Amino acid sequence: MKVYEATHIRNVALVGHQGSGKTMLTEAMLYTAGVISRMGSIEEGNTVSDYHPSEKERGMSVFTSLLHVPWQDHKINVLDTPGYPDFVGEVLAALRVADLAIYVMNAVEGVQVGTELAWEYGLKQEIPSMFVVNHLDRAESDFRTLVAQIKERFGRGATVVQIPAGTGTRTIIDVLHMKQLTYRKAASRRRKTRSIRPSARRRKSSIRRSSKTLRKTMRA
Repeated sequence: MKVYEATHIRNVALVGHQGSGKTMLTEAMLYTAGVISRMGSIEEGNTVSDYHPSEKERGMSVFTSLLHVPWQDHKINVLDTPGYPDFVGEVLAALRVADLAIYVMNAVEGVQVGTELAWEYGLKQEIPSMFVVNHLDRAESDFRTLVAQIKERFGRGATVVQIPAGTGTRTIIDVLHMKQLTYRKAASRRRKTRSIRPSARRRKSSIRRSSKTLRKTMRA
C-alpha cells in the first residue's frame, strides 16, 4: 500500500439533499481513478458506499462512508454522507473533519431543503465549498436556473468553472482549461477532449475590436 505524505492527503465531504446523486458520484470517482472495474447502481444495491444491509434495503445512504481515491499522487478521502434529515448527525461529523464540502445539486430539482441545511452546517465549520451539478444528461435539466438559485441562496461569489454544452448532454466546457469534454456513454472512462482556445489571429482580432469599443466609450 502506498504511503502518502500529510500534504498529499485531502478529506472531502459529499453533502446535499437525498437523491441528488452523492453515492453515484462517489462510485464514478472510484471508477475513474481505477479503484473499481465497473460502476454499481442504487437499484442493484451493489455500490461500494452503500454496503450496509439497511442501506441496500432502503435504497439510500444511512451512514457516512469513507472511501479512498488515489488521484495525481494525492490520496482523496471521500466522505459520502446521507441526505435524509434523520441522519444529520452523520453530515455534521463528516464536515468537522473535511477540508472541502462538495454540495451535490440536482439539475432537475434545483436547490433543495437538504442542501440548504448542509450549507448552514458547512458555514459553521468555515471550510471551502464547491457545487457539483448532477443529472445534466436529463432532458428536463436546467443549468442556468440552478446557477441563479445557487447565487441567490448561497452567495454571489459562486463562480461557474464548467458549463454544459446544451440541455440533456454529456458534453461540458471546462472554462479554466478552455477544453470541451465529451463523454462517449454513461459509466465510461472514455471521453473526447478538444481544445477551444482561439487561434492567435482570432485573439488579435478580438483585442482590436475590444480596443475600438473602449475608445468609442471613452470619447462618448
